[in-house]
Amino acid sequence: MTLDTVAVCATMPDVAAVLDALLAAGPQLGLQLVPRSGEVPSAPDPSWWVTCRADGTLPGADAAAVRLCAELVRAAGGLTWPR
Repeated sequence: MTLDTVAVCATMPDVAAVLDALLAAGPQLGLQLVPRSGEVPSAPDPSWWVTCRADGTLPGADAAAVRLCAELVRAAGGLTWPR
């Protein structure tokens, strides 16, 4: 089972922001960066969605995904989903 958490960023996170977020989150997750527009009414438009998929069988993986998204939103603005 996996857990997906999304950072809907107001601007595209730069390489330094992504690396800082990955370091803060830990090794338990994967990362996918995809431009999206108009899918979440409260999100900036355009926005960058960063999907963090955590392995639900690994202890702490879900918390790592949440930390990564929170760090990206802190750096690039926006919101996390689910909230």
